[in-house]
Amino acid sequence: MIAAPVLAVLLGTAHVGDPATSNYLQKADEQAFNWINSNVDASAKFLISSEFSYLGRAVTASDGGMWLPLLTGHNVSVPALNSWMERPIETDFFTRTKVLAGYTQPMTEAEPGATDLAGLVQKNIIPVERSLSNSETLDAMRGLGITHVYVGARGGRSKPRLDVVEMRKDAQHYKLLYFKDGVYVFQVIY
Repeated sequence: MIAAPVLAVLLGTAHVGDPATSNYLQKADEQAFNWINSNVDASAKFLISSEFSYLGRAVTASDGGMWLPLLTGHNVSVPALNSWMERPIETDFFTRTKVLAGYTQPMTEAEPGATDLAGLVQKNIIPVERSLSNSETLDAMRGLGITHVYVGARGGRSKPRLDVVEMRKDAQHYKLLYFKDGVYVFQVIY
C-alpha cells in the first residue's frame, strides 16, 4: 500500500492521483464549452490565457482554454506545444503568436521558476506588455484572426492571465457574451 504513493512521488506522477490540484480543465470550463458549441460560429478563433515557456522560445496555454480545440473544434491563439518545432506555412506565424502573447502577459511574475518577462523584453524576444485595448494589441489580434476571448475558470493548475476587468470596461472592443462561475467569453469588436 505504501509503495504506490512513494513510487508516484519518485516518478513524478503523483499529480495523477489528485486531479483537482493538477487539472487545467474545470467543470465551469466544460459548461462554457457546451455554451460555445451552441452559440459561437465554428470559424471563431479565441485568444486564450498563456505564458512563456522554454526560456521564451515557446508560448503555452495557462488555463482551460487550451482544451477549446479538442472539445469544441475552435482554433486558439496558442499553438500546440509540439508545433513550435514545425515550419508553418506563414513564416512569421510563431513570431506573431509570441508578440500577441507578449502584449497580453502581465509583466509581474513572482512565482518561483517563472520566466522573467522583463528579461525577455530586454533580449527583444517579446515586445513590452500592452493593454488589451491598445491599438497594437488589437492589430496583433486581428492579424492572427482572433474573433473571441476565452478566460477559463480558476482551479487546479489553471492560471487565467487575461485582464477581465479591462475587457469589461472596454465595451467598444469587447462584448461580454458569457459569464458563469468565473469563465468569460468575449466577442472582439474591431
